[in-house]
Amino acid sequence: MQHILPLLTSRLAAAVVFGFIGSGFCFDSVSLSPVADTTLLEVKPTNSTGGLEWFSSGTTQNYTRNRGLIKFDVAGVIPAGSRILGVTLNVRVTQIPRDGFNGVSFSLRRMLVSWGEGTNVIENLDTPGFGAPASPGDATWNHRFSHTTNTWTTPGG
Repeated sequence: MQHILPLLTSRLAAAVVFGFIGSGFCFDSVSLSPVADTTLLEVKPTNSTGGLEWFSSGTTQNYTRNRGLIKFDVAGVIPAGSRILGVTLNVRVTQIPRDGFNGVSFSLRRMLVSWGEGTNVIENLDTPGFGAPASPGDATWNHRFSHTTNTWTTPGG
């Protein structure tokens, strides 16, 4: 049985400088919610979880990996020409593994290619980490957009 990983929700806050006022800068901050999120599941590489309100990330007790993808519409919210001075990502753990857990460090990486979120939800509540078979266009472990030729350069994104 797969170990349930922490289920995470996220919010991004970015402090930005945008435009000139007289001879100085104007400082402001914005708070962004994700416009898309999903989980890439190594144990079920053709499944997806894009329709869920959370994503999973980390390594399972069986040493398979899950990678959470989060997309923010920064360009649609922050004015053109702005200079981003800092970013804070707040992630809330909404569920912990029922088999116990160990502390772990996570890292963030910028996605350089587009990917699909999809609308799939969990088929079996006893194994939420398995997701459901991907619909066309969902991101999976192997594909940026499932049922297309758009694969990741390396499986798992």
